[in-house]
Amino acid sequence: MQKYSREERENHLSAWRASGLSGQAYCRRQNIVSTTFYSWVKAEKTHTALESASSSVMVRVASSQNGGKHLSSTICIEKQDVRIHLPTNIGTESLQLVLQLLGVVDAA
Repeated sequence: MQKYSREERENHLSAWRASGLSGQAYCRRQNIVSTTFYSWVKAEKTHTALESASSSVMVRVASSQNGGKHLSSTICIEKQDVRIHLPTNIGTESLQLVLQLLGVVDAA
């Protein structure tokens, strides 16, 4: 059983995509066990999804107005399918805690 370094796995995945071959055909040509190869593909997809989830946060300040009169202001935090509206006067510590619970920022 051959162990592949991270660099070798990444190089194989890049070469496979560039080749236009099916995964099975690429594995046969490179003499790679297909279950091993597909575990690399799955791990890469999982890693990419986690990176995307952790970086896909939009924070915006929205206000509702009626006839020039300011009714409300909120901070809207959206991450994937979660949307949280917070008052703009939320304390720094509370906002930091919410962002930590969502996995947006690390605990400091």
